Amino acid sequence: MSDNIIPRPIAWIVTENNGLVNLAPFSYFMGVCGEPSIVMVSVAKKKRHDINEPKDTLVNIKQTKKATVCLVPVELTEKMDKTSEVLPYGVNEAEKFGIELEKIDADFPPIVKGCKRAFLTTLYGTFEKEEMVNVAFFLEIKKMYFEGEFEPVARVGKGYARLCEMDNCVGRNYVEHIKELNTHYEGEISFLIQNKKIVGVGFGFDLTLREIQSRLKQKGLPWERAKAFKNAAVFSDFVEIDETENLEIEVYKNGKLVQKGDVSLMIYKPDFLVKDIDKIFGLADGDIIMSGTPKGVGGVEKGDKFTVRILKNKKVLIEKEFTCI
Repeated sequence: MSDNIIPRPIAWIVTENNGLVNLAPFSYFMGVCGEPSIVMVSVAKKKRHDINEPKDTLVNIKQTKKATVCLVPVELTEKMDKTSEVLPYGVNEAEKFGIELEKIDADFPPIVKGCKRAFLTTLYGTFEKEEMVNVAFFLEIKKMYFEGEFEPVARVGKGYARLCEMDNCVGRNYVEHIKELNTHYEGEISFLIQNKKIVGVGFGFDLTLREIQSRLKQKGLPWERAKAFKNAAVFSDFVEIDETENLEIEVYKNGKLVQKGDVSLMIYKPDFLVKDIDKIFGLADGDIIMSGTPKGVGGVEKGDKFTVRILKNKKVLIEKEFTCI
């Protein structure tokens, strides 16, 4: 089976029991639920078929009900592979293989230093049958750790493979827009945050330097120069709202309607975005969430004139004109 279900994400599962830290890589690992946020890891009952001892990870999760899941970045692949060695109970893999650990929360096992994505979890449930050689642990994510850009590694058969770079944004949130990305402007319904709630709505342009982005992607480099330049995000004024139902967006370019969408077309609705972004990054008063763009994005040239609108219940809340200079 492992040769055919590919690629498989791989993570270090870090457990801690009576002061002893165990560090083990698992590739039978995946997300299974968004609300509550749950991941599943499949752990063998025994260390090996010829060693009649339970897996340290299995014992520790059952006893402590906690685990830290550290997604493995490419640069730590070699060290991760070493920790797959079967060791006697009580031997610390981190010390044996020179892997630094970092305690970021007193209530959970440490993370592997250098990992840029980690989930601090508690045991939600198990699936275990006598005839099965593995136990499926369902772990509920209580806290998340994110730092910088991340290029993950995955298990492919008996080897490993690099996957694409990942960054964090609300992107490709409208179904039809997933098909079209060779463009420069994106009109987006944007939300103003206060007390971790949506209190206002406005229009936002998300601008991208596509030629620079393409070159960076080809070289496997980050996209900041293409996405985070001066005036890359342009906004209208915001108006107060108390709920987000029946919001619509319209973008006219040189008098022609080029973008039109509403919140019903969003894959991830505004309330979910607020909760998810706050859980991962935290939200402060005055923050703005750009919620993704509907189909119809396109290129920008000097002299182009845009008229944009935000509507609610078919009534215009915001109308503003922009000219490209």
